[in-house]
Amino acid sequence: MKITILYDNYAFKKEYKKGWGFSALLGEEILFDTGEKGRFLLKNIKTAGFSLNTVKRIVLSHDHWDHWGGLWKVLKLKENLPVHICPGFTEKTKTKIHKKGGRLVFSEEFCELERGVFTTGELWGTHDNKPICEQSLIIKTEKGVSLITGCAHPGIITLLDFLKAKFPMETVYAVIGGFHLYKKEAKEIEAVINKIKEYSPKILIPTHCSGSKVFSLGLQSLGAGFGIEV
Repeated sequence: MKITILYDNYAFKKEYKKGWGFSALLGEEILFDTGEKGRFLLKNIKTAGFSLNTVKRIVLSHDHWDHWGGLWKVLKLKENLPVHICPGFTEKTKTKIHKKGGRLVFSEEFCELERGVFTTGELWGTHDNKPICEQSLIIKTEKGVSLITGCAHPGIITLLDFLKAKFPMETVYAVIGGFHLYKKEAKEIEAVINKIKEYSPKILIPTHCSGSKVFSLGLQSLGAGFGIEV
């Protein structure tokens, strides 16, 4: 399956719009998060050579503006799309999704959304010392299992532990998305990265809230429009 990063803080080609937030397209049918600005997302979808016509479902990792901000323009163009959210999202967000034409689907438990694509279901972490729920996606292919995360508020290591518990015999192939390390000190970041590397992923792509310090520690940002086969 091809993963195309559509929205990120680290756009690496000038023809893509960059902004705070994250969005990725899994294949051509699953849109994971929608970034901050809908007009940027729609432009990047077009620039990447895709269309909303093929999108069958949207998965929102968590209830923050920089992950659902682009949703409203998407729903304006394509109503009645299933929008998978955690049950712990605010009633305000749930109501707005419904009013804007989205079809709410609650990701309470680990389950398979489509063949080989799984949601972790609702997992809990913290943000600014407050509890927050979040879901990530797991993709299983012949190469192994890959983790796609919005901000990893439950903790990127916790998410990898979860993945490995569900697929103990599978190789961890790729870890892509926000690792939420941008406020951490270099020593703590290095410890997390070393722990990630214990899983021996073939590919590590930090985005969005991972922070620029991770790149000085040997990781790479590939930015908007980068397509990777997992």
